[in-house]
Amino acid sequence: MMIIGLVTLMISAGWSLRPWPVVHRPGRSRYFNGWCLRFTEGNGASTSVIIGSFLGDCDETKASNASSLCAVLKRTEDGKLSSVQRLIADGVVMKKDHELLWKSPSLGYLRYRPEGLLEIQLDDIVNAHIDGRRGTLGANPEGWVGHRPFCWLLPCRYDIWTMASPAQINGREALGHAEFNCGKTFPRKWIWSQACDFETANSVICVGGSLLPILGTYNTWLVALRTCAGTDENNLLIFRTTDPGCKLIKPPTIDPEQGLVHLSVRNRSHRLDIEIAATPNSFFSDLLYVPTPNAAFEKGSTESFEATICVSVSKVLSSNAFDLLDTYLFSGAALEFGGGFLPSPYSTILPQR
Repeated sequence: MMIIGLVTLMISAGWSLRPWPVVHRPGRSRYFNGWCLRFTEGNGASTSVIIGSFLGDCDETKASNASSLCAVLKRTEDGKLSSVQRLIADGVVMKKDHELLWKSPSLGYLRYRPEGLLEIQLDDIVNAHIDGRRGTLGANPEGWVGHRPFCWLLPCRYDIWTMASPAQINGREALGHAEFNCGKTFPRKWIWSQACDFETANSVICVGGSLLPILGTYNTWLVALRTCAGTDENNLLIFRTTDPGCKLIKPPTIDPEQGLVHLSVRNRSHRLDIEIAATPNSFFSDLLYVPTPNAAFEKGSTESFEATICVSVSKVLSSNAFDLLDTYLFSGAALEFGGGFLPSPYSTILPQR
């Protein structure tokens, strides 16, 4: 009982993720910081920007030389895919007066400001910004394990900065999704899927897999649905399987070869069924780089920008009775399989348990 009380006290005290946190203790090892931004336009086009840097100096107030990754993934209005991935040596991360700056003299910069503005400028490829933090979750997949002191045991922290905020990319209106990762390495295997509906501003995020190595092969999931019906601009349902009262109804169906993920999860008030599908030929031809335990980036995930997501929301009436409330359909969604979901040798670049 004392342990349960202590955990509850730590959670209620707000020992949670900072906007740009440090996970590993200074001087122990190199760690990475990374952003993933995705912009969804009204014509069906979408662009993702991934920036990550391995840092050797944990003092965030100083500039830190970094081994950096910058990737830009694009889907045009007519469905054409293109990707550019660069490993660069001149990336620098700085934090001063609560403003974060990643910059590369050869490529560009990303700037985060505490009032809720993200700006990114990369050569002549991307000039974009996200205004505000509409649809902020304040949640991450690991749940109570992600709070101090347990978070030191995790390989990676994950936080959603915004699900669908007003944005612009290369002069065009868009909805912006932004999230943050930091840690020593990505987990052994994971699934990530995200979508925004430009017309309604509805959005969904689904992330899960073997994210908690301290619990062996235990899988955890975070699924969030944000809808904008009526006057409520932040009607948000969050399902996190590490939370009390939230659980999978049945084992998820995961088929990387066919591009399929089916998940059913419930909490005390609602049930959510999510079906994600992407045809095998809709994935980018190049695998994406991911951070690995040897402080390097290696190819270790595959992603599609042409997935469909069907989300059904039901009200819980009893342990086995549910009343369907609504169904939401998203097209042009992102779906990523990483780590152990890939065939060898890519499945072995991350820690195995």
